[in-house]
Amino acid sequence: MINSSMLTKLALAGILVFSVSCIEKIDRAAQVELDSTIVEAEDAPTEMAEYFVVLLKHGPKWTAEITPEIEKVLEGHFANIKKLTAEGKLAVAGPFFGQEGEGALAGLFIFKVDSIEEAIRLAEQDPGVQAGRFTFEAITWYGPKGLTY
Repeated sequence: MINSSMLTKLALAGILVFSVSCIEKIDRAAQVELDSTIVEAEDAPTEMAEYFVVLLKHGPKWTAEITPEIEKVLEGHFANIKKLTAEGKLAVAGPFFGQEGEGALAGLFIFKVDSIEEAIRLAEQDPGVQAGRFTFEAITWYGPKGLTY
């Protein structure tokens, strides 16, 4: 059975794999060993940047049922994602599927902002969080510089 901690680790591993695939700048000088898998240095980023990852989780008002009220909340959630992306504050966002129960992972935001406090403030303003559909956990993460949609 997969627990919340394991899901968090899997989510972060997925973010890393996605991020590395987005890198154009490469260094072909060496190899590194990662979990018994040889990764060519040409696949590794050469420049890193600080980001803030917000893991959205099923909140107390989560439901798989899509009611008119939920549709309204989701419209606001998606409008917020578009707005934050247009403002250059949100690098990546997306859902997780197949998760069940309160506290299960629902999605993530990767913010390009100045502090974790700002990332938390932005997450708190999301209509899905405000409606109780989502709760969240925020963490600092170093990833490839220039990460974007």
